[in-house]
Amino acid sequence: MTELLRQLVAGPRARHAEAKLDLCYVTEDIIVTSGPAVTYPSRAYRNPLPRLTAFLHSRHKDAWRIFEFRAEGTGYADKDVQGRISHFPWPDHHPPPFAVLPRLMAGMQEWLGETAVERGDEARHKSVAGLADSKGSEDKGDKEDPKRVAILHCKAGKGRSGTVACSYLISVRGWSVEEALTRFTERRMRPNWGDGVSIKSQRRWIGYLDRWAKNDKKYAEMKVKIVEVRIWGRREGTRVLVRGFIQEGKKIKVLHTWKDSDCDDIKIGDEIKPSESDPSLVRDSGSLSSGAKDSSKSSPLPNRDEDSGNIPSGPGTPQSESSFKLPTTIANPNPLTLCILQPVEPLILPTPDINIEVERRNRTSYGIPSVVTSTAHSWFNAYFEGRGPERNGDPERTGIYSVEWDAMDGLKGSSRRGVRAVEKISVVWELLEEEDARKEEKVVQGIHKEKDEAQKEPMPGSTQGQDDVKNDEIVKPGTDSSNNIVEGDPKLPSAESDVEEGLQSYGIKGEQV
Repeated sequence: MTELLRQLVAGPRARHAEAKLDLCYVTEDIIVTSGPAVTYPSRAYRNPLPRLTAFLHSRHKDAWRIFEFRAEGTGYADKDVQGRISHFPWPDHHPPPFAVLPRLMAGMQEWLGETAVERGDEARHKSVAGLADSKGSEDKGDKEDPKRVAILHCKAGKGRSGTVACSYLISVRGWSVEEALTRFTERRMRPNWGDGVSIKSQRRWIGYLDRWAKNDKKYAEMKVKIVEVRIWGRREGTRVLVRGFIQEGKKIKVLHTWKDSDCDDIKIGDEIKPSESDPSLVRDSGSLSSGAKDSSKSSPLPNRDEDSGNIPSGPGTPQSESSFKLPTTIANPNPLTLCILQPVEPLILPTPDINIEVERRNRTSYGIPSVVTSTAHSWFNAYFEGRGPERNGDPERTGIYSVEWDAMDGLKGSSRRGVRAVEKISVVWELLEEEDARKEEKVVQGIHKEKDEAQKEPMPGSTQGQDDVKNDEIVKPGTDSSNNIVEGDPKLPSAESDVEEGLQSYGIKGEQV
């Protein structure tokens, strides 16, 4: 029964035929598996950790090491795998902070040794069917001196693990992006069950790493300022969020939110030229041409007079078809809207990794909470969007990242985005030198200080400052004299409320905290 349950949970992922475990050999020395479990009920449908370690000992003796990527916690202690584990955690369904990848690649290469490149070139040309899923290196008499292997796992052993496996094949062994993605899909997925790495932002990161590897592997962590966000075709009830990594990439935090009421849409393309062969030119830069073409086709043109066969016109104008001229512009029945959002104070992210998210909610009445009908996000790295690798590590200081709705990641990185909330979104960014970043941060601190002083200063004619000050202590809003939260009063906003966290928390050694 448990085996059947594990097969159902594995779903589209291929299982190892001999070990009856949810794992695969991407190459002879790179193994990808789903996260193992030590306790029930997860042990009933996940790889039991004792069975996994027994398989690794029987196949590779002591020449194995685990590299795990679960920010939500492994669920087991390092001692359960004899300390043979390295931790590089980041949240599920997202790409890693790019700064993690160079360290991770170096750690894997150090473990696999200098011969990793040679074995990688050999495995690159082997057929998929003949790779190490049978007996592996044991059949070649390697029991006395087994080759080292790296075991990669996240939760399902797909998105995060696939990103790392492909990155290693590209950056260390010289595979192309297409070769690496194809190999991982062939080894990890059942036939015709989709891509191994399917999340668009993770695939974008693999493309970044390919450019990094081809240009002397230079990368610089720089702070980024969000200048403005532009939204084309925004629907009512849509809000926009800017998010970034915190705690060395273990968590994602909302750094700024524009509510629906903050958006002041401007109609663009109210008029179109019917004589233009490409109506998309009427709309502002980067708008969807398909929508423009549909609009131009549906635009009303002057009708011919059915009786005379001529085009009706004003008094004194000849009624001949040859004298008729198309109007310069005609009304567009479906004009596109543009909304430009700017932060009221400098919005600075600590790393070039930026996440832009849109969320649409349906308004309800009678006090019923609104329902989320759309959610989509996209990650990008300003260093690579500024062509840092191609400019010898000196990226362009400003740029624009644009992404259309259909190119964004949906719920849990899937294509399930819900009802269309926008047509396209663009982020205007600026990379900051350390000195410039400090100046901007001082500006932000000054704004916050002014706000705090304004809140403390009593309004003319009010009694604030007399009733609230007792024993030289300021009573905080929403608290009593002991600074306890008063029931019914609004709580002060908490930064943690905007942080995306895992289901459980574990220490770096796997212990639950």
